[in-house]
Amino acid sequence: MKPGQLTKVIVEDVTFLVRFTWGDLKALQRDFTAMDTADIKALDRILEDRVLPSVVKVEGLVDSHEVPVEELSMAVLDEYPPDLTLGLIMGLMDVGKRLEAASRPPA
Repeated sequence: MKPGQLTKVIVEDVTFLVRFTWGDLKALQRDFTAMDTADIKALDRILEDRVLPSVVKVEGLVDSHEVPVEELSMAVLDEYPPDLTLGLIMGLMDVGKRLEAASRPPA
């Protein structure tokens, strides 16, 4: 794995190609920790500021007219079940864990 390398996050039959760094993960975790869980707008801000910018490409996601979705946005996410968005967030957290493991010196 190299800095800036694209990583796959797979949620059911959708593949997100993401560029996500250790710094991105720390910022995402910090924002989630500070978030008021009752404030849904806070979650939207985190998605817009931290999650969506990391998604470079989407494969396997189609709109209601069966047209492939080429760019992920809040409006797009609002059309799909919450599992898609939550899966993307959890997948990014997993990418961060892999980045952390890769950055550790060999034992």
